[in-house]
Amino acid sequence: MGQMAVQHFLMRGFKHFSYYICSGGPVEEMRAAEFIRALNNQNATLHSMNWNTAKKSQKAGSNARIDWLAKTLKQLPKPLAVITEFDDRGVEILQACENAGLHVPEDVAVLGADNDELICDFAPVPLSSIDTDLERQGYEAAALLDRMMNGEKPLKRALLIPPTGVVTRKSSNLLGIRHPHVVTALNRIWNHYQDPVSTEQLCKGIPMSYRWLHDAFVKHVGHTMAEELRQCRIKHAQQLLLEPDRFTMEDIAERAGFSSASQMTRVFSRFLGIAPSSYRENHTFTKP
Repeated sequence: MGQMAVQHFLMRGFKHFSYYICSGGPVEEMRAAEFIRALNNQNATLHSMNWNTAKKSQKAGSNARIDWLAKTLKQLPKPLAVITEFDDRGVEILQACENAGLHVPEDVAVLGADNDELICDFAPVPLSSIDTDLERQGYEAAALLDRMMNGEKPLKRALLIPPTGVVTRKSSNLLGIRHPHVVTALNRIWNHYQDPVSTEQLCKGIPMSYRWLHDAFVKHVGHTMAEELRQCRIKHAQQLLLEPDRFTMEDIAERAGFSSASQMTRVFSRFLGIAPSSYRENHTFTKP
């Protein structure tokens, strides 16, 4: 989850991050730790918003936390990317931004977790969220209960369910980059990565030499245009590999912008350390 959240904002050019800590429970602590770990060695700043620490010095009241959030958010550098423990905490950030006169996502981009559609779709600003595969969690919990009721002892360690990806909505659907030609290049990559094109072809017509555009892209985004194009194709292929319709490898390669299934396999093996077929086998959940 930490890697997904950080990459979601880094690829949009955000340099200032914050994680909103409220309850301080074990799940929140784990998610916060992995988010912070994912930010290590990145060219970004991290600003803590920890209500457990701040509430001791705040006036009591039903709106104390939202008032504190609004004041804190106004003081942090912009544009700011905020990641929250759960979707309802993301809604609190949205409310605080409204109270502080901050625009979402122009000033503050927000990402929740669990992808509760009832919360996310009806939030003051539709909330982007990490899909933590709650359906699979439910089935795994039921299966565990069934085994325990039949006399089996539960495992001594927690069963961790991998998230399926980021569901992007309006609250984070914005670039935090101020270089207009880099923004144009990014938009072209995001809109045309499924086409059989190179970055040189995508950048034709941008009034800047390819070499200078390359350097500006690396400066503002943190990696090359070729890497961005590759990441988009890999991410799309990963999503298709998990689809229940079970596309063939050739179909997935074509839909994701690879020249062939063999090229997709080479890219997966080199950059993910796993073949597409193995990725599908390891990550696909079959309902009992």
